[in-house]
Formats: sequence, structure tokens, C-alpha cells
Amino acid sequence: MVAAAVQVKTGSIRRWLALIFLLALALRLVFWIGERPLPGQGDAIEYDRIARNWLATGVYRTESHGVPGARYAIRTPGYPALLAATYWASGRLGMGRFGLLRPLQLAMDLGSLGLLFLLGRRLFGRRAALLAAACYALYPPYWNSQAVAMTETVSVLLMLAVAWLLVLGVEQGRGRWFAGAGLAAGLATLVRPLTQLLGGPVLALAGLAGGWRRGRGWLWGILFALMLALTLAPWLVRNRIVFGKPAPLATFGGMNFFTGNYLPYHGYFRKSTYRLVDEMMAGRRMDEVEVDAMLQRATWRNIAGYLRHQPLAYAGLLWQKFRVFWDYYYHPWGGRWLPFGYLGDWLHRALLLLAIPGAMLALRRWRQTWPVLLLPAYLCLFQVATIAEEGRYNLIAMPYVMLLAAVGVLYLAGKEASSPLPPGEGGEG
Repeated sequence: MVAAAVQVKTGSIRRWLALIFLLALALRLVFWIGERPLPGQGDAIEYDRIARNWLATGVYRTESHGVPGARYAIRTPGYPALLAATYWASGRLGMGRFGLLRPLQLAMDLGSLGLLFLLGRRLFGRRAALLAAACYALYPPYWNSQAVAMTETVSVLLMLAVAWLLVLGVEQGRGRWFAGAGLAAGLATLVRPLTQLLGGPVLALAGLAGGWRRGRGWLWGILFALMLALTLAPWLVRNRIVFGKPAPLATFGGMNFFTGNYLPYHGYFRKSTYRLVDEMMAGRRMDEVEVDAMLQRATWRNIAGYLRHQPLAYAGLLWQKFRVFWDYYYHPWGGRWLPFGYLGDWLHRALLLLAIPGAMLALRRWRQTWPVLLLPAYLCLFQVATIAEEGRYNLIAMPYVMLLAAVGVLYLAGKEASSPLPPGEGGEG
């Protein structure tokens, strides 16, 4: 009888999950069929140009972003490489260059939904996992992310893979999962360099959470950081060869850092930003690596001055960037039926509020849940350290917010979340 009850419960979970997948697919197809042509606007146009130029010439060159001589490492190559691969494959099949991109991005988006469910079921049980998956399916920014050639879709998938592999590593105590998580984090960093410093906090938390296996926990963290570094090494070696000297992953980091910590501009890019940089470079011949280093040094000097003479104003700037990171963002050019964007704003705000009690509950089991708590906090703090741009940067962090919000909903509703999977169990449980 117990086995029969488990089978019934398992079948019910599968039916609910199938319905959520179908709902997610339907909503995304609505935004796909008859949508505006790819790539979109803004950064999407630049990614497209990089990919097409790469295919045509075999040379990786980027836009200058107004920095004189900047052509070779403004952007990391992950997403342009994905675009170039799909363009090449589409051409071989006799399709337009975007023929495979939307189906691929749709598959990655649905894969993210599946990973979110697996992660939630592993940590918090079936109810929380299903609720988080439903939120993901209904969240409008993920619907219309299929309509633009932007990094968010692949970044969300890779970062969920990082969390999933870290949780498996914590549960099973096997270094191979940490190595896989480091590889996934390296790939995510090549798509967007946000996660280039993730090795440090993962190392610290893996070691601290190790308990009686503390020594092994530190080794797991080292393995993660090592795999992350090894994944990034080929691109860093390429930059060293191209510039003839050590160079960062992306040479636009200095501009982001400078602009985001420049009080007169309130952390935002402006047209006059480039004129200001030109004035700083007046009479000096510098390549993009030197410009990046100059802006990094100037930013640290500015921060030191603000902390001495304008500490409250600088604190206000940091708070503004924190608030902007968590703003709701709906691609104005990437989706139809804009009213859904406004409805999504209410869902977004509810998720943020409900995630607070969920995070407090997750903290009680932090030795198991730290990957889910770390990633949104890290992504937010990294962004706060740089620029105050539109809230789309939080799209990578929102799946973890949804999961924590699901835990918060169940707690506030007075319902116990179903038990998470026992360590090492891979079935429905």
C-alpha cells in the first residue's frame, strides 16, 4: 500500500509538472509567433555584429564603446560564439541566420525551468519546487527573452546548473560535482563576466559548511575555483597573445566600474561619459587594456575621495544601485501584449517580498542551502559594485528568488513543505 501511495503521489507531481511545462511553452510561443525580427536592439545588435564578423573573417573583434582603439576584448566571447555556431548551422540547413536561435533559446529556457524544479525538489520538497516552477513559467520577462538575441537565457541556464551541481556536491560529498559546477561557472563567465570572482565565496562557504569533513570542504571549494580558472584560461591566454601583455577577461570592466561609481552621473552611463574618458586620456596614446587599467585606478581614487568627503552621498549611490538591480524589467522591444509586463511587475514585487521569509527559513539549513542563498546575493553585490542600469541584470538571480519565495508562501500558508530528497536519491522520492 505504501508503494501504491508513493506511485500515486509521484504520478500527481509529474502531471502538475507537465502542465507547468505546457503553460510555459504556450506563453513563450505566443511571444515567438509573429514577433519582431531578431536580434533586437541595444546590446543584441552588437552581439549579432560580432558573431557575423567572426564567421566572415575568422577574427574576434568587438565594438569600441567609444574607447579609442578598443576592438579585441570589450566583450567576452561566450554568447557571440553561440550565435556564430547557430548562424553557421542555420546556413548549412538553408535557413536564415536566426532559424535555429529561437528554438535553441526556447529549449534552454525550458531547461532552466526543469533545473529549477530539480533544485527546489532536492532542497525544499515537491510543493516548493512546483510553486517555483509555476512562477518561472508565468514570469513575463522570461517569455519575451526569446524575442531578443541577448545573454540572459543562456546565463540563467548555466547558473542554475552551477547551483544544482553544487547542491549535489554538498549532499554526496564528491568532488566531481564541484568540478562540474566550476566548469559551468566558467562557461557562464565567458557569456557574461559577472561570475569571474565566484571562486572565492564558493571556496569559503564550501569549507565552512564542511562540518566534520571541513578539510574535504576546502578541497571541494579549491576544485571549483580551479575548474573555473581553467575554463577561463584559454581566453586569457588569447588576450595575452593579442595585446602582448596580461589583459583582463573583458576590457570594458573599467568603464563599468568607473561609471557606476561616479557620483555626478549617479552610476548611469551618459553620452558625456565617453567625452569625460577622452578628457582623461588627452595627449596619451593608450590601447584598450591601458584604458581599462586607467579607469580602474581612477575609480579607486574616486571611491577613496567619496568615503572621506561625501560618505553619505556615496552610500546613497550604492543604495540606488541596489534598488535598481531589483527593479522589474520587461524588454520594451522584445515582447507583445505589454499589459502582461505590468501584471508581471506585481508578480515580481510579490516574489521579492515573499523571498525574505523564505531566505530566513533557508538560513536555518545553510550548510545544505548555501548555493541558493549565495548566488543571488553575489550577483546583486557584483552589480552594485559596477553600474546602475536597467533591472534586466536580475533575471539571472530571479530563479533563486522564486524558489525562496515558494518556501515563504508555504510557511505563511501554514503548510509544511514536503520532505526534500534524501542525499544521493535521484528518483521522485
